[in-house]
Amino acid sequence: MRECTPFAAFKRCIEYFEADPDFRAAFLADGRKAAADLGFGDLPDADAAVEAVRQVCIEGIGTLDERSQAANPYLKAYLEMTDTVSETVRRNHAESCFRNRELYVYANRVRNRCRMENRTLRRQENVHYYPLAFELGYGCRVQCSFCGLAAPRFEENFRYTDENRKLWRELLAGLRERLGPIAATSACYYATEPFDNPDYELFLQDFEEIMGGLPQTTTAAADVDPRRVKAFLTRVGEERLRREAAVRFSVRSLQQFRRIMALYSPEELHHVELILNNPESLGRYSDSGRTLHSARVPEEKRCRYSISCVAGLKVNLARRTVCFIEPMLPDENHPTGVRTRAEARFDGADGFFREADRMYAEYAAGFLRPERRITRNPNIRTETEESMIRFCGDGISYRVSRSYLMETALKALPEGTSFGALRAKLGLLPGTAEELYEHLNALYMRGYLIDAQDKEEP
Repeated sequence: MRECTPFAAFKRCIEYFEADPDFRAAFLADGRKAAADLGFGDLPDADAAVEAVRQVCIEGIGTLDERSQAANPYLKAYLEMTDTVSETVRRNHAESCFRNRELYVYANRVRNRCRMENRTLRRQENVHYYPLAFELGYGCRVQCSFCGLAAPRFEENFRYTDENRKLWRELLAGLRERLGPIAATSACYYATEPFDNPDYELFLQDFEEIMGGLPQTTTAAADVDPRRVKAFLTRVGEERLRREAAVRFSVRSLQQFRRIMALYSPEELHHVELILNNPESLGRYSDSGRTLHSARVPEEKRCRYSISCVAGLKVNLARRTVCFIEPMLPDENHPTGVRTRAEARFDGADGFFREADRMYAEYAAGFLRPERRITRNPNIRTETEESMIRFCGDGISYRVSRSYLMETALKALPEGTSFGALRAKLGLLPGTAEELYEHLNALYMRGYLIDAQDKEEP
């Protein structure tokens, strides 16, 4: 066996199975021989390793009972790895990590909606929505054919000059004060490639000092400068890689996958997640951005969800712009799966915080505000039964009692209305008004009702 631990070898077999159709076919014909051909012929308990690859890649972990999982050392190690990362994600997104409770409620309201709209996301417990992301440049050199955000071509970087360092550190300190520890989960890339910026590591050094942690880094260019990437992996450290899935490689093509396999040993990628996006892989694409209208992507490779994990501010330092964005199911109105609620320019830290504070106060609403104009989520349907009204998402539904009050409210929703306007129009007494608010708020918190206004007027 190559110089690596049995689990690192097992993980590499999983990656080959998911990415490479030739290995997949060979493995299905003879798993032990396929593993041996990769150089892992002396895996301890090779039959258990082969069965574990089949279970992870074909059957799914959820189909095995706990005793069967525990009996297979590879499956046990795999589950321990995923459970460790999941526990870190849960801890980092706990309510105690948010300085402002409303922001915590808002983040979970967005998560409820996205999970209601797409059953695949409901199976992904680690998907959460961050209140902040930075772009340390404008555009992306890589230009992945499947980019869900349709990243523009690279134009410029925000370099680590004395002036820019001062602004960067001021923004980090102010946002950490406003958001709390959750700020440390913020990404330092969005529709950009992190390693396009030669100063990325310097910016992250300040980020760690001020925010108290390192953000996750996903690169689609792991094969461009492997010496730099390996140094970065060392800088992040094995413990953070293991506990936080702190670095991920996005794989664009089968050729790139094979280059990465040659450039990095199984042990170097022991705790690095490979996001296998090459067309031959078993993975699917978000049906957004460049994929949305691509004739080259077959239907079975498409999945309608947003790849954006930001419900809050997207800050582009190169262009000095700040936007408040939310994930949305991709459609003609939101082709990149992103809904922009507001956008503004800023010069320095004071101007930035004026806009940031205004946007968080206006758009990061936890519970339904009486004056907020709401409408029915276009991605759900309603069914009227004899005594109930059912709001239906993707394989999930929520029912409320059918009444004149609710039916009147629903008739007003397509045009957009507020609870306050409904209360005034119907002349509701306090007790009845409270009942209507509770119904509308419950639907709002679950994502069946959404804010009516897409983007503020200039």
